[in-house]
Amino acid sequence: MSVYYEVREHVILKNDAAEEIKDSVVEAIAQIGYRMLLGHAAIWKLALKADEKEYLFAGRDITPGLHEIIRVIEDAQTIDLVMDYDGVNFEFPIAESVKETLENHPACEDDLFYSLYNKADCASGAGILSAYGKKNEKTYSGVVALEEATSLVEGEWISEDTVVVFDDDVTEDMDVEGIKKCVSDFADMGADIDFDEETTQLFLNYITLKSVSDIERFVEIYQTLDRATCSKCGYLAEFSDRSTDDARVMVIDFAETDVYTVRVASVD
Repeated sequence: MSVYYEVREHVILKNDAAEEIKDSVVEAIAQIGYRMLLGHAAIWKLALKADEKEYLFAGRDITPGLHEIIRVIEDAQTIDLVMDYDGVNFEFPIAESVKETLENHPACEDDLFYSLYNKADCASGAGILSAYGKKNEKTYSGVVALEEATSLVEGEWISEDTVVVFDDDVTEDMDVEGIKKCVSDFADMGADIDFDEETTQLFLNYITLKSVSDIERFVEIYQTLDRATCSKCGYLAEFSDRSTDDARVMVIDFAETDVYTVRVASVD
């Protein structure tokens, strides 16, 4: 069975660590290129800083620019690479190489950092963030855990799954006009909504929160909807942010209608 992935990888290599892992970086790019030839992948961003020079690539076709980036990586002493791509049936050779290098040469952790965000279409939720090596004096060695945020976090938070569902029968104690108002308010935020006027069944399938005020507004509308449906709406609010070099994951949990927590997995 084919599995579709959305992926962001961030690799920082310097000194001796570069020689240990560069081959796997080239292998990873070659793997993406092969799937591009088959029409099964696209690179949305490949940004490379190598020995103080910068290179950029994006597209669905292999070009001389992509070949140049591979040659630069092979010869570079230092690398800072961000790859944002999607496609089917990927393996992650950089992750395996980084883990093996750190296991066999623990002292290399000062000279390398790697983060991997991947979201598979066969799994629910916003995806998984893992990190290895050291960044900003903090050491990482696997999946980055969600931690409760003390304040709302700026970002470009995207949910591509169904976030809110109401498909119960309407009862007399529900506020139908209130439900319709919430649908309108979500639509005003740019959400993709399937809504049946007759049954009031709704599926909020996609939304982007681009600021703290957007997060606050989303929470406010959901709380209003939950009250209007007598707490009968289903909810899964997991978001990813790929506007920074290292992707982030955010989960908004509602213990009760008016009580919520925000948890974020991020690399500081």
